[in-house]
Amino acid sequence: MKLVRDGVLLFDFVGKAGKRQVLRVTDRWLYRLAEDLKQVRDPGVGFLAYLNGDGSFHDVKAADINAFVKQVIGPEFSAKDFRTWHATVLAAAQLAGRPQPRSESERKRVTSQVVKTVAESLGNTPAVCRASYVDPRVWERYRSGITIPVPRRTNQNEIEASVRALLGSSSRPIPERGSRRRSARRTRPAASRSRRRQPVTS
Repeated sequence: MKLVRDGVLLFDFVGKAGKRQVLRVTDRWLYRLAEDLKQVRDPGVGFLAYLNGDGSFHDVKAADINAFVKQVIGPEFSAKDFRTWHATVLAAAQLAGRPQPRSESERKRVTSQVVKTVAESLGNTPAVCRASYVDPRVWERYRSGITIPVPRRTNQNEIEASVRALLGSSSRPIPERGSRRRSARRTRPAASRSRRRQPVTS
């Protein structure tokens, strides 16, 4: 890992199947954390490290991460679930706003393009990506003409909320968040409107 400039980190490593991965990440919080970590850790230790009880730093291994995930979330989960969710969100975002395919050949062509894009992001082959990482409900919804709305801005929380709605839907289009709120305001009874004037904290 290299600190390129303020807020930009460069990760250069060997990933799954021995493929080299070069990733640029822009994150000021992570950049500051990396600066601090590089100053206090031992030079021979990798970027991801933890401080042991004896005052020495140790590399974080895959087994450590999976053990933490199982402890915090549940025994049936692993780090792969994060990759699966990431791939599913990427695929859904690539299909956002696309109309129902007019033919089977068009569906296969678009699906193949999306899988290739997601596979490149994950560092996997398209075959492994489609079989093991993208939730099949994304493709089923697209076949029926259902996708998430085109994001109006890059807001990861809203995109992921749309994907969760997509995976839980069956035959209805996923409404845009703004239009849903406007519709709710128009149909709210007068008594409810008066209650809305009370301050609300989130």
